[in-house]
Amino acid sequence: IAMKNKQMAKIPVLVGGNLEDGRIFVYLGEKFSINPLEYWIAVFGLWGREGLEVIEKYPAESDGDPKETITRVVTDYIFQCLGRFVADTYTAAGLPAYLYDFGYPTRMFWGPWSDICKGHSCHGGELMFVFNNIIAIQNATEEERTLASKMNAYWANFVTTGDPNTPGGTPLPALDDSANLTHWPAYEAQDRPWMNFSDASPEPITHFKDGYCALWDSIGYYREPGII
Repeated sequence: IAMKNKQMAKIPVLVGGNLEDGRIFVYLGEKFSINPLEYWIAVFGLWGREGLEVIEKYPAESDGDPKETITRVVTDYIFQCLGRFVADTYTAAGLPAYLYDFGYPTRMFWGPWSDICKGHSCHGGELMFVFNNIIAIQNATEEERTLASKMNAYWANFVTTGDPNTPGGTPLPALDDSANLTHWPAYEAQDRPWMNFSDASPEPITHFKDGYCALWDSIGYYREPGII
């Protein structure tokens, strides 16, 4: 509500999500199966008549448990499209916004998420790259180390200058990779650029998930009756 009324802090924002953010939350309940009919009932229970549009955009798998479809719904509704909504709102208020998609298939997860998230870009999977914890892992690949170095440089730049492309302060030479960074374009409503982190060479992409996010923009996020 505050963002819709342009009552947010007047500062730049860096926001985004992981390609499979919803996977942990869906698959931690893997001992419980769900069939397509139950999926449809849940969708209509959550979104009423607008559930038909959700079903059309996210049809259940014809065979078996629709957990992959549910993962996409959770990822887009709660994480990635909500992130794009934040970027849209800040940009409309004349504030800089930088949007990202983390799609790198991580292999270093721990705890109850390890089997669920190995080889996937789960919620939280970007953190070891953002903070460059990769340097402490002996069997890290060159690709993992390069991606971590670049992501760490982008985030450090943003924290110090408000722009992921612009260094500030005195970077640590062993960790800083600012000189090798592809330009991360500021978000704007025409091309809707996201910075895509799927391999060691991050690149901007445009109009990512436009159709899906347009649906959620029209339905609204985190709705409660009479509030949003």
